[in-house]
Amino acid sequence: EGYKTYLNTVWTRDPYEALVRYGMDYDALCDTDIDGFICESSASVLELEGWNKTEEKTLDKSVAMLTRMGTCIRGRKRLLLLHCIKDGNEQYNALRHSPTRMTAEAMAAATVTWNGKRVLEGEMACLADGIGKEEWRQIDALWDAAFVSSPVACAGCRVVWSDKAFRRECETLPGKELASTCTLLAKLVRKGAVVGGGITLENALADKTIPLLIVNPGCFPSEEFSALTNRCAPVVTFGYGHDAFDVAPTFPRDRYWPWPMYESVPDEAAFAKAVKAVNAASGVRPAKNAPDGLALTSFTGSDGNIYIMARNDSDIYLTGAIKVEKGLVRADPLALDASAPVSLVPDEVGATIQVKLPPSGAIILKCRPSGGISSLPTRDTVRKWFGYFRANDVERNPKTIWNYRAYQRFKDEIPLFDCPDREIVRTYYYRWWTFRKHLRRTDAGWVVEASMPKVDWTGADGLHSALMPIHLREGRWLKSSVFMDDYIRVMRNRKFADVPLPFKPCLESASLTDVYESLRNASSSTREAAAADFARRLHDYAASHVRIRAKDGETVPWTNDKLDSTFCDLVIAGLCGITCRNGGGIDVCPLAPKTWGWWCLDNLNVGGRRYLVLYDRDGTHFNQGQGLLIVGPDGISRP
Repeated sequence: EGYKTYLNTVWTRDPYEALVRYGMDYDALCDTDIDGFICESSASVLELEGWNKTEEKTLDKSVAMLTRMGTCIRGRKRLLLLHCIKDGNEQYNALRHSPTRMTAEAMAAATVTWNGKRVLEGEMACLADGIGKEEWRQIDALWDAAFVSSPVACAGCRVVWSDKAFRRECETLPGKELASTCTLLAKLVRKGAVVGGGITLENALADKTIPLLIVNPGCFPSEEFSALTNRCAPVVTFGYGHDAFDVAPTFPRDRYWPWPMYESVPDEAAFAKAVKAVNAASGVRPAKNAPDGLALTSFTGSDGNIYIMARNDSDIYLTGAIKVEKGLVRADPLALDASAPVSLVPDEVGATIQVKLPPSGAIILKCRPSGGISSLPTRDTVRKWFGYFRANDVERNPKTIWNYRAYQRFKDEIPLFDCPDREIVRTYYYRWWTFRKHLRRTDAGWVVEASMPKVDWTGADGLHSALMPIHLREGRWLKSSVFMDDYIRVMRNRKFADVPLPFKPCLESASLTDVYESLRNASSSTREAAAADFARRLHDYAASHVRIRAKDGETVPWTNDKLDSTFCDLVIAGLCGITCRNGGGIDVCPLAPKTWGWWCLDNLNVGGRRYLVLYDRDGTHFNQGQGLLIVGPDGISRP
């Protein structure tokens, strides 16, 4: 009585290697009366002893192992970190001989998550013989920094765990000598992929806004894979069932335990493509041209701060930059291993953090968002997005509101929107950036040009009556009514007929408009059933607004020269469900999916009256209570 029973995972064997190579089934062990597992983290020692036989560092493999362990155990048993620090009997001393590796080991292990929660529940030292009082203070300070705050959200693609896929992997891959999910994940981490921890199949299906990394998709049952890829967030697939395994190990088969399993892997081009796709879905990632060896993980803590673990996988000093797609007020290191002061540089969309890391070392950065986690979008949101679009836009055609004046002219004109789907948010502001280009002031008043530059089918004035309903549907949400009032008056006074359009206006835009209008008076259950599909289609439509820039291969915002769609209206009237009453005021029947934890629309001006509409599923994002909230000139209401 009073004792607890824990099993040692024996130098961090992941569930696949434990079962296939040693016959140990973690799932079966969870059905016993043990209290938990001790994850023996020996990364520093293995590197010091020269026992690592792979290109990736032992710590990369430990991170991959913990990611898989967390989703395999999924809270059924406790997982504790056994931090290998010093052992007089085995004659190693990471504390004194490699303190930067010891720091990196603790920080990397403590920032691994499953379903948004920290995998490890605590830590212990192995062994404690001969550690002095001052050294214990250093260890305590390190552990306090490593286990800072409690994660509530993670940056990056989550690695999906499926029980059926795991069993198929164990049955299929050993005979083919193909790499397991854990092996491929360790190599992706080594090559710079920012992975947001693990996620169970059930949680991945419940929240379709989370970007996913599906490793070895050929092991997933077809029905699971189809359900996982039907979502309004990026899905990256890599490994068996997607890539060829062309690179065999260079060591002989049947080596003893320090050697990895004999597994073939995809080539470097496949890894590079996967890393690029994974990092494109992360709000925290290595900046462009960051040096090799920079490893990152990140989460938002319960205190509203963003925590970034930055690790140097190389044996020399590393100076690199971290891109954060969120405005930051400051970034402070929580350990003393930064070799130079951390600098924070605001940019067009978010901020860039400059760091210098010691060899094999790490720091955790505590980053305070501008406005905090509960902040609403502001003018600064428009400034950052418009600045980003301007940097990637070549201004060729004359216009009334030039690019350099776009922010000043439109910062108060448009409703401010935010939601978890960054693709939809980016395209929302990009369509307003584009709409502004087509506004032209004439002697008769403001008009909306149909195409830029002018083409034959628009005539000398650049207008076309067939596209006018589309322009009015979009432009009705601008704060100043003068734009659309002038446009209507000018078009009524036109003296010549338009030639037929040589194309059909955007069909997806028209189709999605029909969807939200047909559901306006539907029951709440019908609307909820249709919401996920509406958001998925809108996400896919948003994702089409990009092109690959020829000069450097970068993906940048793009749309054609015709103003023939109503993306912003689909967000405002469709997703947010805003309807203008004839006698004034608004009704709100949103089509945003319930899986979104939050969304908001501010600076919505209808009939000279300003409204804020927001949704917060559990009340923790905006701190204004749970559910739908409308704030207007007549007060606050909760429909």
